[in-house]
Amino acid sequence: MVLAVGGTAVAAWRLWPEGPTPGSGRPNLILISIDTLRADHLGCYGYGRPTSPAIDALADQGVRFERVMAQSPWTLPSHVSLVTGLYPHRNGVTTTRNKVDAGVPTLGGLLARAGYVSGALTNSEWLTRRQGFDAGFSHFEYVSEFIGYNITNVGAEITDKAIRWIKENEHQPFFLLVHYYDVHSDYEPEEPYRGMFVDPAYSGDINGRTPQLVQVRRGTRRIADDEVEHLVNLYDGEIRQLDDQIGRLLQFLERRGRARDTYVVLVSDHGEEFMEHGGILHGMTMYEEVIAVPLILRGPGIPAGVTVSTLTQVVDVVPTALGLLGVECDHTLDGIDLRDHWIPGGQAPRDRVAFAEADWRNAEPDIKRMVRTPRYKLIYDRHSHVRKLYDLQDDPGEKHNVAAKQQEVTNGLMRLLRAFQSGGREGQRVEPPSEETKKRLESVGYLF
Repeated sequence: MVLAVGGTAVAAWRLWPEGPTPGSGRPNLILISIDTLRADHLGCYGYGRPTSPAIDALADQGVRFERVMAQSPWTLPSHVSLVTGLYPHRNGVTTTRNKVDAGVPTLGGLLARAGYVSGALTNSEWLTRRQGFDAGFSHFEYVSEFIGYNITNVGAEITDKAIRWIKENEHQPFFLLVHYYDVHSDYEPEEPYRGMFVDPAYSGDINGRTPQLVQVRRGTRRIADDEVEHLVNLYDGEIRQLDDQIGRLLQFLERRGRARDTYVVLVSDHGEEFMEHGGILHGMTMYEEVIAVPLILRGPGIPAGVTVSTLTQVVDVVPTALGLLGVECDHTLDGIDLRDHWIPGGQAPRDRVAFAEADWRNAEPDIKRMVRTPRYKLIYDRHSHVRKLYDLQDDPGEKHNVAAKQQEVTNGLMRLLRAFQSGGREGQRVEPPSEETKKRLESVGYLF
């Protein structure tokens, strides 16, 4: 049987895993968030390099969503949207000055009230108790991404802690959020991963460390094409190194017998720029290299080898997770339950509109807005009032602004943006960071 989902023909329908679900009958959930991971640098999304064998295998065993939009181009607001199912202006976290309000329901809290033990392992200074990110979790642990004032890879430690936590809590239904920061700069993959992609003949001084990249972003350091290529090689090495940790966690579930009763959701919060539009890093723009992220689901009853091409969003993760686990939510969410994309007779929308906001590091925080249909994307700057419209069907690289030529489309999307921005929640103010935290963040260009 061939299944067409969102206009895409996929391989024969089959369920993974086959056979009954063991245990209590209440499945578990592991939500893997990989910071700064572009969808188009994974093999299962068409990348030509072998960066992601474990993630590719996960996609083969479940449903891969082809066009997924993040709600913000940087870590904090995008992750809050991930765990609340709400757009940034609706959950109140749109800038560094905001924290998760205790009155906003989170996936951890909703599942805890439904009888799940909920844990979170985070690996970013932005996803800490200070920002209120521990809301709803019975166990919360932040593993620092810093050694001194440098960002380092601690993916192996995160995986070790995740395995230990599962062993300690698998006697009851559990939900675990596992957040990895390794793909984020600094780009310093270890061997053998560095050697997989880096050209040994490269002799320049671009090292992939964040302070140097911040200089490029600020325009105080120029960067040549071969240096950009070197950065991409380093970035790919980081993906491949972390992919082995993802594989290790998934293999543990198999050996432990937990894969058959555990849903795995893999997603990213945003991507990364490599001068496609003259920029580096992330946070400032809403082009596809920053906003398009992977989303893969696997677990009992989910069909294997299915690709969904319908436009989806990161805010869809919460309602989908609740649907998979059979947990009701009495709050209005901005996302939708994606099960309708693979359940026979499901009523998944085909003309969906996606939104993004809450940029950072521009003239002031939260000035960019994005609205995207399956064909068109409009990026609006409320500070400069510049409108940029891209026809993604004819111009997937977003090279040609056709706002002036397509005024009817532009005006229609602007009306959608104005309606989108109506209402919202006043964000709760966060306590200022400690002097040590401030120094660490400033050392890598986070605070100006």
